[in-house]
Amino acid sequence: MQPGLYPDLPADVYHSSKGVSKSMLDRLSRSPAHLKYGQAEPTPAQAFGTAVHCAILEPEAFEQRYYLGTEARRGSKEWARLEEQADGRELLKPADWGTCLAMRDSVYAHPAASQLLSEGLAEASAFAVDEETGLLVKARPDYARLDIRALVDLKTCLDASPSGFARSAGNFLYGVQAALYLDVYSQAAGVPMEHFVFIAIEKTPPFGVGVYTLTQAAIDVSRQAYRRHLRLYAECLATDRWPCYSERVVEIDLPSWCYAGLEIE
Repeated sequence: MQPGLYPDLPADVYHSSKGVSKSMLDRLSRSPAHLKYGQAEPTPAQAFGTAVHCAILEPEAFEQRYYLGTEARRGSKEWARLEEQADGRELLKPADWGTCLAMRDSVYAHPAASQLLSEGLAEASAFAVDEETGLLVKARPDYARLDIRALVDLKTCLDASPSGFARSAGNFLYGVQAALYLDVYSQAAGVPMEHFVFIAIEKTPPFGVGVYTLTQAAIDVSRQAYRRHLRLYAECLATDRWPCYSERVVEIDLPSWCYAGLEIE
């Protein structure tokens, strides 16, 4: 794929295209070996998240891609019959179908979230060449607002409160995504993107919504992290060495909770 912005690139083409992605950097952050040998299959939670994204970001396409099923067990004869009726669409059980629509309604009832999603590019892919390493990098934010120089990403979660989502941002390296996507999109679109906005939506009633940006300090430290990993990846490609954990003896400690209520002699 050549560097540039691709508004209508299908998701499967994007994911199969060459280019360093945020998910690759997630695996690399564990070790180069985990990047080379670890290609995780989508989990049921990720598949549900994809359905939620479709309901919110492309509501007109939701019923074209998904089919309302029953509570039949997956793999049963009833499920097979429903798959035939679905005619290529993905089956959703009634509870999941209803949750997708409820989450969609909750997002669009939120003033800031609905305004951010009012106009722009949904799931437009961006490709750019990193000047330092020469690596092709790619990004596919959920929504791009070139008019206000903002990228928007929808995150399903259990806790959309400020403190709850901050923990998720740290655990799942959302700062790396923000910094990487801002840099890639700025180069690909030829517009300096300045803001990365998260729309967090809880997966259970009342389907609470929070809209967040990261501090500049968080973006800066995350940019340092992803750049360090890009350099490491370039080195691994050049040497064809993909190390895992340390080859030396490493001293570790027990988690802090193991010391609770005890006196250290």
